[in-house]
Amino acid sequence: MDSLANLNSSAGYPGALTYVYNDGSNNGLYTWSGSAWVAQNTDVAGSVSSKSGFSVQSGTTAVRNGNWVRLYLHVVGSYSSLTNYDIATVSANCRPSAVRGGAINFTGSAFPSSGGVQVGTDGTVTVYNGTGAHTQAIGFVEYPI
Repeated sequence: MDSLANLNSSAGYPGALTYVYNDGSNNGLYTWSGSAWVAQNTDVAGSVSSKSGFSVQSGTTAVRNGNWVRLYLHVVGSYSSLTNYDIATVSANCRPSAVRGGAINFTGSAFPSSGGVQVGTDGTVTVYNGTGAHTQAIGFVEYPI
């Protein structure tokens, strides 16, 4: 479709995809929601806040694009061996409809270690430390809403 105005003048079927290609900042992929065309290529910033005892560092971001979220984590705190911690909360616009998880790395006072990260439907970010005591959790997880 050559413009968003022309696209908006026509309906689609649920899940239909089309591309606007000649309309400046409106260019991009759109899907029909059942009642309107919705941009699928627009990053929407979320926020990540620290839980008590932990400190979200620069570079920690939550970004929603359509129905997907990219969560980059760098959280400083005290992580004991083989223990889980609720370290942060993501904003409502970046919360999954089901628990989502991935891998995370721990560094600091002990040798590097890998562990797990999970994002709950309430936005709580929980990490599961591997072996050793550490001071930083650093990682990335991408999940559907």
